[in-house]
Amino acid sequence: MDFDTNKIIDLTRHGLANPIVGWHKYFKGGSSWLVTAQEFTAPVIIVYALLSTVFGSLSGAYSGFFSTLMMSLCGTAISLVVAAFLFSAIGGVMGGNSNFSNSFAAFSLAMIPAYLGSLLSLIVPLIGLLIALAAALVTLVYLYRLMPLALGVPDRKRAAHFAVSLVTVVVLHALVGGILGTSAHDTHLAGGAEVRGTGGNGGYHGGAMGQIQHQATIIEKAEQSTFDPPANGRVTREQLEYQLEVQRKAEKVRKRLEESVVQAEEKLGAEPQSTSSAFSAISSGFSSVLEAANAEMNIVVTGGGNWAEYSWVKNQLFTASIHGGDGSPANAHNFKLLEPYRSELGL
Repeated sequence: MDFDTNKIIDLTRHGLANPIVGWHKYFKGGSSWLVTAQEFTAPVIIVYALLSTVFGSLSGAYSGFFSTLMMSLCGTAISLVVAAFLFSAIGGVMGGNSNFSNSFAAFSLAMIPAYLGSLLSLIVPLIGLLIALAAALVTLVYLYRLMPLALGVPDRKRAAHFAVSLVTVVVLHALVGGILGTSAHDTHLAGGAEVRGTGGNGGYHGGAMGQIQHQATIIEKAEQSTFDPPANGRVTREQLEYQLEVQRKAEKVRKRLEESVVQAEEKLGAEPQSTSSAFSAISSGFSSVLEAANAEMNIVVTGGGNWAEYSWVKNQLFTASIHGGDGSPANAHNFKLLEPYRSELGL
């Protein structure tokens, strides 16, 4: 593997201060993700993983140097690749280009502030954590600016692409973390800045990072719920009424989201704009997007409901709707119960 130290330093500098300039200088003409990985991404991740392991071991946050180093290397690399793939794939669906190499390059540039912030959180207690949170949000701002260049997403779909892609990455991370036994309070943003929670109210952070932590916790609780469906497959009126109640509350949340996203878009579209204003707009809009994207689960879990039961009811109503009540006695019963509310439930 050949390292061009000057190029790595120059790209790192642009990644911290002005990723758009770095993009046009090194990636505008197109570059294979393998070349980007070899010449820039891999060296940066190696240095980041090594330093984070050293600082973490010295501070007592990590134990087992080599195992921690390997986990950091693999986790950071895999997270970046998966996030780049999802942004690219969703970009293709939303009118842009599904270009993994460009998405990978954009992530490699934008993640520099998050990596630096994560390292500072290990070196400087308390203040370092605040810097890490700020750095993670700067990374979000940079990603928002780079992705239209990387994937050619139309302006009118720019916010939607960013929101859907980011929520998908966060939810996937939470699900994988749950499967692997990772605490929902240890959230990584695409392998970069970490948000370390201690559990309880003392471990909660506000803003976008707090919203990520909150949603991860909600997903974890929802997955723990269980429900034994009735053998006859019939939905009760009480279950239907609860479904309607949750849907109505979720619709209010989504309307609030639309207003927040429009406001964030207006701020981001204003010229000239400072990084701090873009930071604020992204933070506000992203928090609302996460809340709305997971609105139904939030409402059910925080209201003391059973997500497994709610999901079963929703599936039964959907099945009855697509079959028009035909196919089984359960479908006939559920369709008759559902029919007056099909429009409201979108069925």
